Amino acid sequence: MSNNFVEKLPKEKIAEFCDRWKITELALFGSILRDDFRPDSDVDVLVTFAPDAKWGLFKLVEMQQNLETIVGRDVDLIERKAIEHSHN
Repeated sequence: MSNNFVEKLPKEKIAEFCDRWKITELALFGSILRDDFRPDSDVDVLVTFAPDAKWGLFKLVEMQQNLETIVGRDVDLIERKAIEHSHN
């Protein structure tokens, strides 16, 4: 299921999304890359922003909602910097 879903993602719309939000890297991770991806699974997305991208909480929520509309699924949007600076 997951490979078929990934192949059908609207890559042009995702590229436009990245340009709009100054995203320099967008990567998928989690169940979308495994065999346990289900019709009710969300899409886990890791992003890196351009150095001049300074988004507040409300803009990050708007960004996540925009991406959910594009992919047709709930999205968990994670910034790479947040993971790299995590103590876990």
